[in-house]
Amino acid sequence: MNCERYHTLCRTVLYSHDAMGLGHMRRNILIAQASAESHVNFTILLIAGVKEVGCFPLPENVDCFMLLAYHKTLDGNYQSRNLDLEDYRLHELSENTIRFALQSFKPDIVVNVVNDALGELSPTLSYLKKRKKYDVFLG
Repeated sequence: MNCERYHTLCRTVLYSHDAMGLGHMRRNILIAQASAESHVNFTILLIAGVKEVGCFPLPENVDCFMLLAYHKTLDGNYQSRNLDLEDYRLHELSENTIRFALQSFKPDIVVNVVNDALGELSPTLSYLKKRKKYDVFLG
């Protein structure tokens, strides 16, 4: 694990988009709560695609931001839930937002669901891997 420096701050990103429900977000909040109770000094950034993430109590040293919400259509594609945006613009906006957040936050660990809905996380992980060593865990 990249946080071998347990005596210092371990920056962690917990990513989930939750286009079809709240399960991944709930899991990430539980991970954040367990981390806050551990002996490691964590600071955690939750990245979610549902506004409800802000409704749950979060432990100390945990904060979140929300991406644009989207949902899965009957034909298996994703669309913006609330805005009139083309698919490529939705993807571009989500990808750029995630990249900026991770570049600024400089995580040691990134935990994400197995597949990001629109591929919005993968380019940023590739970019960061070239810049800094970090650990990625797929949930």
